[in-house]
Amino acid sequence: MNFLAQEGPTIFGLPNQLVVAAVLGGLAILACLSAYAAQRWAHQCYLELKKMNETLGELKSDSPFKATERPSSYLDSHESEERAD
Repeated sequence: MNFLAQEGPTIFGLPNQLVVAAVLGGLAILACLSAYAAQRWAHQCYLELKKMNETLGELKSDSPFKATERPSSYLDSHESEERAD
């Protein structure tokens, strides 16, 4: 019997379209679960990093080698006020 000569090719007794639809549906569900797991992992990393930054901030403020405060821009705060006038 020629496989291509069959009227409706089947896999496990089911039409090929149903098998392909089931496989694609399963992959879609796995993709959603994978995205959800990645999102949870990223959120946990964010919380852990936030906690580390708070701890480092506390350690830095208690340090005897305190750095001088620098302005947020390359201009000194007084220079930016003078240029605005």
